[in-house]
Amino acid sequence: MPVHQVKKLLEELLEKYEQGKRPLIKIAENTFPRYFTDGEFKALFHAALKDWEREGFITLVWERFEKDNLLRHVKLNPEKAELLYEKLSRQKPQEKEEHYRKLWANLNDFPEWLGELKKDMLIEPLFDDDAEIIVAVLNALSLNNEEIPKRVFSQRYLGDSKLFLKVERKVAALLQKYYFKDIEVSGEAVFSEFGVVNNPVYLHLAGPVILKYPDGRLFDLKGLNYDVAFPAGLALQLEIADFTAQRVVTVENLTSYYQYVRSYPEDAVLYLGGFAGKMERKFLRKIYDYCLNRGLSIDFYHWGDIDLGGFNIFLHLKRETGIPFKPLWMDLDTLLKYKERGMKLSESYRQKLTKALEDPVYQDFRTVIEMMLALNIRLEQEAIEL
Repeated sequence: MPVHQVKKLLEELLEKYEQGKRPLIKIAENTFPRYFTDGEFKALFHAALKDWEREGFITLVWERFEKDNLLRHVKLNPEKAELLYEKLSRQKPQEKEEHYRKLWANLNDFPEWLGELKKDMLIEPLFDDDAEIIVAVLNALSLNNEEIPKRVFSQRYLGDSKLFLKVERKVAALLQKYYFKDIEVSGEAVFSEFGVVNNPVYLHLAGPVILKYPDGRLFDLKGLNYDVAFPAGLALQLEIADFTAQRVVTVENLTSYYQYVRSYPEDAVLYLGGFAGKMERKFLRKIYDYCLNRGLSIDFYHWGDIDLGGFNIFLHLKRETGIPFKPLWMDLDTLLKYKERGMKLSESYRQKLTKALEDPVYQDFRTVIEMMLALNIRLEQEAIEL
């Protein structure tokens, strides 16, 4: 008996009924292929549907001159909908809404972005079969203060090393809307923001800085013509013992980072590799607070690609550190100087840039974006010579 197919059809009729759509299912070859190729299945399918029709739940509409042989579509009788919910053991819309509202109510109230998400979900809950897992992940992310591999995070908070992967994209979408908001973040950067990473993270630093280890030992970067990389756990324990740099510069891409270190040894330079994670931001705050407390007037700059990604990284860095960063070589003059090395824009990218012009968050880059559109290019860091 094609019990599963009939139950699925009835469920779909109720879904349409819930959505305010016409509760009708067309019997088509692409949705019911066996109906058109298997005579035995077809006969059993007819028999099962006729039982539901006799009880008044549905109406069968046959093709002209093909009664009892070829179905055109199946209609739900709305007056029987309430009883059909019971027959199928299906939650009614109001029961389903309350069920999901209770699940989303388990979200933490803080930090603010999570409280905002919770408030919205209590008003209009998102119906998602993975809601319970998503809630657990969001709560864990909001409380995590360490660097942790994704699989370890999943095992620790979900009891299964692979379960996080199941909801990763759904959680990322919610984080984009409620945490990152108007700054578009994608890929590994979404979860590295919360310390959840694929691979161990290192702090790459160069310049005239003396660091102090937790045991009191000093590490002098002065005079080195290369950078030093510290594991995240250690980097967060390091303190600034002395600082004589002319300025602090963060760099988006690795090739450009090494190029800058060689060209400007008098500056303190930090490699980001994209969006600045918690570790980089905390370390930058250490430098900023050290300079502030000692009355040192040091400028902070970020050098990134002249594209939406580079602009978003800069805006995120400035917002999340609270440091008055300035863009470096991300201006109109730089774009014009190296325009021959620019990369052509796709139509979809042009649409994103045009939309950015209407967003006040990109105000500092407005003239650059306008010229990018006029020249139909974007410029990567590697195109710039130091």
